[in-house]
Amino acid sequence: MEGDLRIFVGDNVKLYDRITLASLTIARNPRLVIGNDTDISTPISILVGNEIEIGSNCMIGCTLITDNPGHRVEYTERYEKLDADRIGLVTIAV
Repeated sequence: MEGDLRIFVGDNVKLYDRITLASLTIARNPRLVIGNDTDISTPISILVGNEIEIGSNCMIGCTLITDNPGHRVEYTERYEKLDADRIGLVTIAV
């Protein structure tokens, strides 16, 4: 885990090895919410710019989840600070 990430985990959640949870330097208080009875397998990186919410009863097995608008096409703009207001809520639910 890296950064100033607030993590809220529900009941009966299973997180397996080789999982990266990290906050990005976009919002002041990035948060990750994981609902009840959810399994997250490996390998996976969850990079939180503002907020990512994973609902209850989810089974996730992929490599990356992020709410970061990403890698800008114009290389000169890649190092500009991203505006947190431009980042929406990512919700994964059944």
